[in-house]
Amino acid sequence: MKSICKKTTCLLVFFLLTSLMTVASMQTVSVTTLDDYAPYTFKQENATIGNMETIPPGEDSNVLQGYSWDILRESFHSQGWTIELTVIPWARAMNNFDNGEVEVLFPTGKNNERLVIYN
Repeated sequence: MKSICKKTTCLLVFFLLTSLMTVASMQTVSVTTLDDYAPYTFKQENATIGNMETIPPGEDSNVLQGYSWDILRESFHSQGWTIELTVIPWARAMNNFDNGEVEVLFPTGKNNERLVIYN
């Protein structure tokens, strides 16, 4: 009887861990940025902006490059997150963030005006 309980417990733990690993691998974050803030973020030559691009861990954008992008991408990818990236003009990016259409807006600077609205 104890042997059956141990086997059942081991199977349950195995399935729980497998399920958690699957959920972790499906984590996505929606990100938006501008295309003309070199060297931090700027579009690649001949790239078209405006469409959402899905970038799984280990991949790079076909649209965006720059120092800030490299840091953000590696930070999320090292944790197993897939990035849904949209590169658009700054005013539209701010609007999408303010309306909750995306979770991350980058790169941004800290100033008194933004401190009133964001934390």
